[in-house]
Amino acid sequence: MKIEKVDLRVASETKNIDMFLENNPGSSIFHTSDWNKVVTEVFNTDFFYLVAKENDNIIGVMPCHLVTQCHCHHICYCPPRIYEVSYGGPVAEGDNQRQANICRKLVSAAGKTKLGIAVSLFNSPENTSWTEEVCPQSNGNTWDRKAFETAYVDMSMSLEDIWTKSINSKKRNMIRKAQKNQVTVEFGGLEKLDAYYSIMQQMTEQTGVKFQIKEYYRRIMEAFAHKDMARIYLSKYMGKYLSGGIFLKYKQICYHWHGATGSGIRNMGQGELIQWHIIQWAKESGCRWYDLVGVEREKMPTLARFKMSFTKNLVPFHRVRYRRLVDALARKVSHAVLPSDNHMNKLKRA
Repeated sequence: MKIEKVDLRVASETKNIDMFLENNPGSSIFHTSDWNKVVTEVFNTDFFYLVAKENDNIIGVMPCHLVTQCHCHHICYCPPRIYEVSYGGPVAEGDNQRQANICRKLVSAAGKTKLGIAVSLFNSPENTSWTEEVCPQSNGNTWDRKAFETAYVDMSMSLEDIWTKSINSKKRNMIRKAQKNQVTVEFGGLEKLDAYYSIMQQMTEQTGVKFQIKEYYRRIMEAFAHKDMARIYLSKYMGKYLSGGIFLKYKQICYHWHGATGSGIRNMGQGELIQWHIIQWAKESGCRWYDLVGVEREKMPTLARFKMSFTKNLVPFHRVRYRRLVDALARKVSHAVLPSDNHMNKLKRA
């Protein structure tokens, strides 16, 4: 097995990487070259793929965003969650043991790209088994693993069963309330971004929650909407937009990537109505799962309860951190001797 570093500018290689990802059940839309191209160009990260090969055939892939916190301390993010990139981590072919071996070598290779580098990744829920093999327990030295969870709506169920068995009765009532009050839902692509970004700005003014620059969402919609892999949904009442979100689709999974509610908006069931429309889109598209992308019961209890009211099916994923002992020493030296960059400190907390 050999590990190669691949730049996005090498079109033939990125095409092969995307084909491998398309056929690997552990990959997500956030692994693709289209997604990572947007992130690196908008936020100016140093991006590359690490690719594991046998006999010139790809057997594993890891997207890497390298940032420098200070001169002798670097972090390889996979993904950089500060930029609302939900999942990442290495993906590999084969059974659990083979995947674990390939993923271990990819992460270790990422940890050798710079002196004093740490690797931080969040694997996708479909790609957790390798972390159990590589780091079954946190040892505080080279490998560290922490469990997180997300909520999955089972799209193999009929719409009727999802309505009666997955969505709780209070949310069904809220959907009926929205329909009774003539709340409508619109969806589209880039042409809906101005309206949605206005809602995001209202939410920022009301709650202090900050979003990314508009250019980021524009580029994401340009990259994926024309393939029906990204849609903006907006709820509307009496000519006014109330709330909305950006929803993604990749292979057999639909993702609730982004959401916002305007200021001074009373709850008319508009959020629940949008979710019901997304479930129908996922069903019509042949998706196996609808991923509500993260349930943080302690940090964001209200949002967690909202997501869990559509399904009780909680699925684990993990944050994995890796660093060699020599890199830990370099990090201590860098903090003691050199000033840190505020932007990189933000990335470190992601």
